[in-house]
This record gives sequence, structure tokens and C-alpha cells, in this order.
Amino acid sequence: MLVFFSHYDIPGFSGTALRATRSGYAGVTLFFVLSGFVIAYNYLERFQAGMSARMIGEYFAARLARVYPLYVCFILFGWLAQGLESLPWAHLLAIQAWSADSKLAFAVNAPAWSIGVEFFLYLSFPLLVPFIAQSGVLTSLRRLQIAAALVFVAMLCAALYFTLSGLNALPLEDPASGHRWLYRTPVTRLGDFLLGIFGAVYFMRFAQTGFASVRRWGYVTFLAGVVVLLLLAAKKNYHSAFSWDVAYAAPAILLIIGLAINRATWMSRVLGSPAFILLGEASYAFYLVHLPAAPLRHGTGGGLAKELALYAIFLVMIISLSIGLHITIERPARRWIRRWLSSRAEPAAVAQEPEPVPADGR
Repeated sequence: MLVFFSHYDIPGFSGTALRATRSGYAGVTLFFVLSGFVIAYNYLERFQAGMSARMIGEYFAARLARVYPLYVCFILFGWLAQGLESLPWAHLLAIQAWSADSKLAFAVNAPAWSIGVEFFLYLSFPLLVPFIAQSGVLTSLRRLQIAAALVFVAMLCAALYFTLSGLNALPLEDPASGHRWLYRTPVTRLGDFLLGIFGAVYFMRFAQTGFASVRRWGYVTFLAGVVVLLLLAAKKNYHSAFSWDVAYAAPAILLIIGLAINRATWMSRVLGSPAFILLGEASYAFYLVHLPAAPLRHGTGGGLAKELALYAIFLVMIISLSIGLHITIERPARRWIRRWLSSRAEPAAVAQEPEPVPADGR
């Protein structure tokens, strides 16, 4: 929703309110941090126990089945709808975010650049696990805190460099701009991903479940949410080098940990309701469809009340469309890919099994 509001101004908003909604590009940072948390929560302990080629293959197959089918549908749709002469291979391979040319990176379906970053982070995870395990952060809270602090400081230094050097003042499309290097370059997004991973480690291994600790995290959750809102509204933060990443990464991980630990807060209860779980499942489709669906939007003139009503109807249409895409394309494609990969893996597994030894040992 943050990203949606950054692309579609709410009628009647101006000044601080308008700046806060246009700062919704921060939602991408929250997404990458959350991605690190979820991936680590589901795979870290399994990978730590011992990685095998089959385990890594299953991991990549699951990630591919989750993200690629709907992604490639929208890339092909954009290619056909825009009448492009040749297939957008960089986009089909999800490597457009690596390009210095912003026109290429944002072509076909502009938000899809972040999916290329996400694929890079998925590929990085199995390589990061051995280093994370050897650093001692899985067994020492102090080392975990130091590692998280070092990652945060590195991200902070990068933002300071682009601020002090003046590079962040360059136009967003400039290859040397802070927007290019801090916002849409896959490697620099490793900081978000690592903070998410460290947050999951804390939640799984060090978080206290006592009443006092859970209550404290309830306060942390509330304060982190307030900090995000203040950053969105801050004039000096808008399009700053810090806003491209680091300013939102720290409160994002605190917010995620707090919601995971204290499930009794009103925010946790709302986000855990069946309706919001469905919206969460369909959020990926929502993200990919909200800009291609722009021609459906109308509502200039006719008074503020009419514009707000049309805006609300447009939002409901996008939400409904995203749920439909999730149910009709995402879910079936994921099941089909996993079923196909399982059927391919079973014969190989059978072929590797040794012949049964007769009871008499011959």
C-alpha cells in the first residue's frame, strides 16, 4: 500500500500529507528486510544442519515457484501491450536492476526491478549461511548485536558518502546517483536482507517470552511504527540518501520483531486475521498489477468527493484483481511447478537407492 500511494496521489492531499504518501517508496526497504526475516525463519536452521545439493535445489525450486510464474506473465503482458520489438530478455531473466540505464531498469513493468533484486537475495542466502554460522551470531547474543550494528553502520556510511559527495543531488536517472546505488542496486540491498536474517535469529534463539519482555516489545513496535510515519512525513528525509534505504531499515526490523514476539497487540491481531492474511498472500500480485492497471483509473475534476470515491473504487478494483490473480495464477502455478519438480526428483532418488540385501546376507 505504501508503494501504491507513492504512485497514485490521494485526492485532496497536499503538503506534509502528500509528501508522506509519496515517500511510500520506503515500502521496498521494508519488503527486503521482511524477506530476510521470513527466509531465515524458514530455512536457516535447515541449512545450518547441513546443506546438500538436493536441499539447495528444493530451496531454489520453492523460491522460483513462488515468484516467477506471475512475474513472467506481467513481463510478457507488458512486452505485448507496449508493442516492443524484441523480447525483453533482461527482464525475463530478472537482471534489469543491474543496469545503469534507469529506462531499461524500469521498462516493461517498473516495479518489477525489485523482483530482480529479490532473486539476487535468494541466490545469496545459501552462500551467507556458512559465514553467519562461523561468525558466532547463532550462539551469542552479543555477537549478533555487533553484527547487526556493523551492517547498520556500513549502510549509514554509504548514505553519508552519497550525501557529503553531492552524488545524491544528481537526477534519479543518473547512473552515479544515490537512487541508483542505494535504492535499486542488488548488492547494496544485502544490508536490508542481513538485518532481516539477524532479526529472525534473535526471534528464534534469544527472544524472551516472559510478560515483561513481550510488553516491552509492544512498546518497541509502537515506537517503530511512529518513527516510520515521522520519516515518511519529514521534508528533509524525502529523496535523501538515507531515505533510499538505511533510514527505514532499522525501524523496519524492530517493527517486524515486535509483531512476531507480541501477538497480543491490536496491530498483530489485525494483521493475523483471515482477511489480512489473504491480502498478504495477494500483495505480490497487487504490487505487480497496480501500475499496469493505471488506465482503469479516472477521476480528474468533478469535485473532491467524486475524486475520492473514484480513487477508492479504483483501489478496490486493484485489490480484487490481485486476489483473483493470486488464486487463478499464483497458487495453481506454484502447485504445478512443485508437483513437476517432485516427479522429476523421485525417479532419481529411486535410482540412487541400493538394492535390498537378502535376509541371509547374500
